[in-house]
Amino acid sequence: MNATVYIATDEANSKWFATAFHNKRFRGVYFLNDFIQTELQDISPNYYGFIDQLVAARGEAFLGPYYSTFTAHILHFLGYHSQVEQRPGFQEGKLNAYYYAPEEFKYVFRKGYRTIPSNELFEVIDTAYPMAWRDIDP
Repeated sequence: MNATVYIATDEANSKWFATAFHNKRFRGVYFLNDFIQTELQDISPNYYGFIDQLVAARGEAFLGPYYSTFTAHILHFLGYHSQVEQRPGFQEGKLNAYYYAPEEFKYVFRKGYRTIPSNELFEVIDTAYPMAWRDIDP
């Protein structure tokens, strides 16, 4: 695989990711910290989380945890861009996005549109539903 990997994380020790990503399978592996002293030197650290989300949402694929509002925001941006750019599967609400845990939610965004079950109306954990990005442009 000749892909570039961007890891959006608040994990301070990037060595934690070394076994999974730092190998010859990828062209490059990057973190926000790789850009703080160069491209982001004049940017307030208050914006780093948002920048992480924007960069992650512009990738060809996304992998994140289910129980994460950080992931949900990335999925909103990814969903919006899938509509604007008419990425494969956009008409069915499909995203090239996956949850790595829990296992039962892994492929939920590859299945297309879903609705919020009525028993979850006040207990919604997964806030990344296609209604958040469909038909929002005039």
